[in-house]
Amino acid sequence: MSEIKLIATDIDNTLLNSKKQITPRAKKALQLAEAKGIHLCLVSGRPVSALRYLQEELEIPVGYGSLNGSFSLFSDMVIGSHSIPYDQLKTIITFLRKYHCIINIYAQDNWYTEPGDWTYEMESKMLHIKGIITEDLLRFVEESDENSLPFYKLVITHKEGNVIQALEKDLEYLNLGINVYQSAPKFIEINSAGIDKGLAVREFASYWNINLGEVFAIGDYFNDLSMLQTAGVSVAMLNAPDEVKKSAVSVSSEDMDHDGFAIEIEKILTNQK
Repeated sequence: MSEIKLIATDIDNTLLNSKKQITPRAKKALQLAEAKGIHLCLVSGRPVSALRYLQEELEIPVGYGSLNGSFSLFSDMVIGSHSIPYDQLKTIITFLRKYHCIINIYAQDNWYTEPGDWTYEMESKMLHIKGIITEDLLRFVEESDENSLPFYKLVITHKEGNVIQALEKDLEYLNLGINVYQSAPKFIEINSAGIDKGLAVREFASYWNINLGEVFAIGDYFNDLSMLQTAGVSVAMLNAPDEVKKSAVSVSSEDMDHDGFAIEIEKILTNQK
């Protein structure tokens, strides 16, 4: 294994177990890595405000590769900012109306939804921030200022997985050049073209003057593919789908609920004594 200088990790079902917890073993491993001079970035679909509590729990400096790499931050330094143009947002929201799905849009620190969002309580609990309910997202975007309130990500949810799969294919026919992928069986996420977790990895590596061969990435789902393929060393969690496992250099020996993440970080520490 190459000498690792940057660890890029997904959050849910990777760093966090199924109870949305960082285990003591994982926390200790990351603190030891930081003490060795290894940088850490949390690369997630979450907004920045939903990552800060994790840094507080870890008690070490971390980079935020938030909103699937569309907004990256370290300390007060913006590493990358790639919002979705308002015209594209309006086109997508209008197109999605016929599917009767739930639409959430994300700014740097907040997320916005409409009345009747059956995912609202679940999402608020997971993110540790309450979403802002607007009467009509399309009107809200039309009345907002793109310069003062940029949006970076949309999340589309439907109770039927087959509808999500059909919707994902239909979005391709819009020819907007957007990045569309499933982040869970009943969830689709949308970013601007070329924006993904791999971009966040490249931006942080550049910021810290680290070669990609010295980057370790670990994740568990389809929105992690670009990150796993960008890093020189990559691990897919044991709980990942087969396609994700095939995209990584290796697969963890344990899953998210048996300290699979911590074990992989410990391997790095052992190899770099």
